[in-house]
Amino acid sequence: DVIVDGTMDNGIEKRNAELDYMRTLGAKQIHGLFYSCDTDVAVKRSEPRARNQNGKDYGRQVPEGALRTAHIKVSRNFPEYVTGGRFDSITLYDTNEKPNRLIAQSNRNDGFEILNSELYDRFLAKGNESAEEKGGK
Repeated sequence: DVIVDGTMDNGIEKRNAELDYMRTLGAKQIHGLFYSCDTDVAVKRSEPRARNQNGKDYGRQVPEGALRTAHIKVSRNFPEYVTGGRFDSITLYDTNEKPNRLIAQSNRNDGFEILNSELYDRFLAKGNESAEEKGGK
């Protein structure tokens, strides 16, 4: 068993090549778990991760522009991951609130099902956001 943790924002071709390679290595099933929140929420959540409990730099600060770009790309790429046939199942969750909310899911037998169209539309709309840093966090 293998778990690959990534933002899925590095391009469809590269990720698909990696998924195909996993199959050649014997992966019988590949499941995609996608978690998303509003980009501004992600920026706000990233700030505490950059510092340790004593308030000192921790070194895990992701530049705001990079974080915004990742959110844009994953929302743009997601529909192709759904239709690309490389995943045996895909599940998309919204993490803006607790508990996480299931937005959509698919599997090879039942196809793709959007369970919350408002959250799905909001997720896809992130693909049209600007990567420009807003500052003044």
